[in-house]
Amino acid sequence: MKNTIASILTIALFVISSMAFTQENRDLVLLKNHGGLLPLSYNEINTIALIGPHQDGVMQWLDDSIYVLSAKGINMRNDVRPLDSAMVFVGQGVNGFSGRYYNNLKASGSPAKFTTDKFIDFRWDDNTPFPEIDSTAFSASWDATLIPTHGPVKVKLIHNDGCRLYLDGKLLIDAWEDGPVRIDSSWINIEKGKSYNLQIDYYTKGGPAMIKFGFEYISEFLFNEALDKAGRADVAVVFIGQPLEFNENGAIDLEYDIPRQSELIEAILDVNPRTVAVLRTDSAVDIEGWAFEIPAIIQAWPAGVSSDREIAELLMGAIYPDGKLPYRWAMNENQNFDTRFPKGYGMNYTIIGIGKLLMNRNRDGSGWTASVETNNLGDRAGTETLQLLVVHPGGENMGLKAVKEVTLFPGEKKTVGIHLPYKAFEVTGEDGSSIILPGKYEIMVGTSEEDIKLRKTIELKEMHIKQYLGDE
Repeated sequence: MKNTIASILTIALFVISSMAFTQENRDLVLLKNHGGLLPLSYNEINTIALIGPHQDGVMQWLDDSIYVLSAKGINMRNDVRPLDSAMVFVGQGVNGFSGRYYNNLKASGSPAKFTTDKFIDFRWDDNTPFPEIDSTAFSASWDATLIPTHGPVKVKLIHNDGCRLYLDGKLLIDAWEDGPVRIDSSWINIEKGKSYNLQIDYYTKGGPAMIKFGFEYISEFLFNEALDKAGRADVAVVFIGQPLEFNENGAIDLEYDIPRQSELIEAILDVNPRTVAVLRTDSAVDIEGWAFEIPAIIQAWPAGVSSDREIAELLMGAIYPDGKLPYRWAMNENQNFDTRFPKGYGMNYTIIGIGKLLMNRNRDGSGWTASVETNNLGDRAGTETLQLLVVHPGGENMGLKAVKEVTLFPGEKKTVGIHLPYKAFEVTGEDGSSIILPGKYEIMVGTSEEDIKLRKTIELKEMHIKQYLGDE
């Protein structure tokens, strides 16, 4: 019997992923907070250093009572920080680029769309930036008056298909040909405060359409500037991005290894042990070189998923972390090392206790209800996500079956009901049909798939299963 159950569950576990945490659950996740470094307090710190290529927008959401030191730290591999729009003008004091989009591949003629773009930092997965633009092939041209704040610099263009760059009418980058995503660059001899005409042309004929433009700075200068500013701050916050890799098909892959950023964090920890890492990544990255030493880590996801304002408010305690990891974070890319953070993991700024678990079969025959006692033992409000897992009578873990968020104020107690329908006990039989097997199931309630707080055994009886299926 046990072997039959195991074979059924082997099939069933492939479909259980529908109960997993999804993008919708991916709020800000507090992964580590040793010594209670977070949240920071406006009353206790005077200076904060924001380090990294992905921190620009956070500064504006911090209170003026804190002095902010900002530094890039590194040039991202296969990426470029969009040019600061304060250096480009479209006229009458308006910052940005004047954009023209065409339904041809020449970047000339009669434009189908006019825009003012603050940055040239675009990726169109469906290959159509506007309804007026041809979804299979189009071109664009941007121009602006450039007034630099420093001298000679290296410009960098990341693009698929064709791209050209002009400075005062002189062609400096000529990559006007079909091709996958690639990088072109050129040194431009500019002087601080002088005025230059900048023009960029682009076309794409399909695939992931992408163009990014910015300046690349001397790596040693960026690194040393970051160390200097981190060392002078009360707290350093380092924003980690995910490196890009352009594969031979022209698609963009996300990298696991972040060696240069890890080197930067390790150096910053030497000059300021009060350092927070904010991961603006789509997935797990290699943090093993510094994960033990750094006191605080936040998984904040890329810009667009989590906002700069939310990150600033989380750092300063205006909001509390309520996110959970939607995947298991292993200690290596191949997922065959020990777990760094389990699936469903996420800390809080308070302590939420989980007490007694009661299981009751619903009178309407729809399933069961788990009643869980919770209590906020800390001095801050907080949210915990209770996660209910089921173990089959044969001993196999059927995985996550239900989740329920509970928000508690300091000292508040609340009994939370979690509905567990009979459908949660279904497995896929060898003939492909869904079945529910009678027997004793273990119900587990925890705060992640590995942090199980409570356990209870219930029995699914044949008569109740038949009633649910309508066989009686």
